Amino acid sequence: LEILAIYDGEDKIISSQEKEKELEDDRLNPSFRTPTKIPTLDKLTDGGFREGELITITGITKNGKSAFARTLCSNFVQQQINSVYFSYEETARELLERFRKPYPIFYLPRLLTSHNTDWIHKKIGEAVAKHGIKVAFIDNLDFLLDKELYRRHGNVSDMIKFVVLDLKNTARYYRVAIFLIAHTTQEGMRRGIEIGDIKGSSSISQISDFVLCVKRLKDKETGLMGNTSKVQILANRRTGMTGEIKMIFNNQYLEEITTNYE
Repeated sequence: LEILAIYDGEDKIISSQEKEKELEDDRLNPSFRTPTKIPTLDKLTDGGFREGELITITGITKNGKSAFARTLCSNFVQQQINSVYFSYEETARELLERFRKPYPIFYLPRLLTSHNTDWIHKKIGEAVAKHGIKVAFIDNLDFLLDKELYRRHGNVSDMIKFVVLDLKNTARYYRVAIFLIAHTTQEGMRRGIEIGDIKGSSSISQISDFVLCVKRLKDKETGLMGNTSKVQILANRRTGMTGEIKMIFNNQYLEEITTNYE
């Protein structure tokens, strides 16, 4: 007890008053929130996403999840909010070619030598130390699930839970916002996507601070997939606010629109 009475480490016990003062100092930091430059989304998220949050982006295959992530990355760069991008779904060349030219300056590993969350934790730490990144993108969850994890946890649901927990803890540790792309179930593809349709485990929606769903809409006249989409907030742990944002594809990115559509 005598030793603990003089302990002064970063995890020392402090009063709620001291913590309130620390949090108030954080709010004075312009990077405390990460505005998306998508007006309705920023309104529903109370000014943007925050450090330490895990945001899951889900939706049907080829419905614009990666395009939405690229849009956010580009919008953050415009505000001098640095990002690191782990692109397992696409090669580095494919990723860069899908950004508008001139390419926004963001950061990524020269080589993806691992899909282990411990390695991702270290790489995000490196990006924070070298480049002051505040946002990380991971595309996508399926690539983070390996045989060793399966042997350790025994089933896919537990495996996913521990991967998502690792990412959430990384977001908190380095005080960054992490955007994780995750697929939906086949059932979710056949009907409107609900919170329980994220592939693999309900723990994704339980652990994530936000769950965003990207859905591409059909053209009214042709019945084929058009260039309009909607981004739905399915879960919002911070304020509880949900809603949807009407978007249109424009030169590789998604931009908010105000005209009515179905």
